[in-house]
Amino acid sequence: MNRPIMLGDVSSGRENNVLLLRMLAASIVVYGHAFGLTHHNSGEPFNRFFGMNPANIGVDAFFVISGFLICRSFVRKDLVTFAWARAMRIFPALWVSTVLLILLVGVFLTPLSPTQFWLRHDTLTYIARNATVLSGCQIRLPFAFDSRTTQFNDSLWTLPHELQMYILLALVGVCGLLRRPFAAVALLLVGGLAFAISVLGLAHPIEAERARFMFLFFSGTTLYLFRDFVPMRGSLALACICLCVLAGLATTNHAIHRLVLEAAVPYLVMWFSFVPAGAIRWYNTLGDYSYGTYILAGPVQVFLALRIPGGSALMNLASALLLVLPLSAASWHLLESRALALQLPKALRPMAAYAAATLRK
Repeated sequence: MNRPIMLGDVSSGRENNVLLLRMLAASIVVYGHAFGLTHHNSGEPFNRFFGMNPANIGVDAFFVISGFLICRSFVRKDLVTFAWARAMRIFPALWVSTVLLILLVGVFLTPLSPTQFWLRHDTLTYIARNATVLSGCQIRLPFAFDSRTTQFNDSLWTLPHELQMYILLALVGVCGLLRRPFAAVALLLVGGLAFAISVLGLAHPIEAERARFMFLFFSGTTLYLFRDFVPMRGSLALACICLCVLAGLATTNHAIHRLVLEAAVPYLVMWFSFVPAGAIRWYNTLGDYSYGTYILAGPVQVFLALRIPGGSALMNLASALLLVLPLSAASWHLLESRALALQLPKALRPMAAYAAATLRK
């Protein structure tokens, strides 16, 4: 009997669909926001069936694949090099996009004079808080488009949660607990249980979204640690999809729908990321445009919703992607890929060597 293909067999090299998955996840977020901004949530098919905005599924996919990849990165690097790589992935594009958006809004879009807009307390705190995201991102920006609208970049709210998951994984790793997968499993279970309890309205031991992200991120981490024991079968992926559809048909309880969906997402993300091959992998020749799309689309969609009142969700989606994708491509090729290629500064290399030696003990 042939040995089944395991996750470890298909995830060890660079040939995969991770870039495509991330781009699809970012596009799903844009799609979900388009329905919300145009006030057509109730008419969106996924939302109508499951009672959940599809943008949530896009975010879920990001956290699962991040948990897998970040764990792999940590076990291959020392703590200092790991932190440098994570910082180079998140911050350069965030800093540049934040400054450019503030400049462009101040010159072309705000009803205030540029100086008035740039010196407002809300504008200065928007720049300051989003420079580190440690204390949370500011997603609202009054007077960016008119005197009434404060909504500006809703997508940024997940970045602090992602950074917190990186830090939590690093703490677990520094303590040597990634050598024993029970720690990742425990965090997965704590997050999943707390999220389920919150969704069912029984209690709120941990803030619901934080619990959700803990479950998803450490699902990815756990799948990496057990990669040699996780079979990758199309039948299992199909079973996950069928289970979600059956849950949607069997009950009108949206809490149950959401729990089933969240439980199915990790395996589906792994299967799509590493199993389908052939022409689908042509996307890898382009680059990773997902982060730029994710952090830039929000303000563009809000602007379009305000300037085209009564416009359809699909018009908002198509127009936003048409405007944002060239910017995302430029961000990747001119900024993000170059930032990721930057070597650890010489001043930090002794710290990196010490960290590596300490972890080997």
